[in-house]
Amino acid sequence: MTSGKSDPSHNPSFKSCMIRIPGSYNSKYAKDNLVKIIQKWDGYRPPISLLLGNFHAYLVDQKIKEMKLQKRLEKRCGSGFGSGISKINWIETLL
Repeated sequence: MTSGKSDPSHNPSFKSCMIRIPGSYNSKYAKDNLVKIIQKWDGYRPPISLLLGNFHAYLVDQKIKEMKLQKRLEKRCGSGFGSGISKINWIETLL
């Protein structure tokens, strides 16, 4: 969304987002730094379809990662892992 111009180490969330009120002072950097409006919103809302492809790719990628993790866990802990059957091979061998 930022055309690669974002700070890669900055990962904001809704909890950490903050707005500054125009006319107030930004005390983080300087006490006399007045918050100004640089550009007013023009009211244009881009179509959601521009985001859907990327979002779908993200969901598919998450599903693939989840499946790979599931396979690793099954290989390590036994084939019943995660399927509701809690069977652990080394314990079954002891029993």
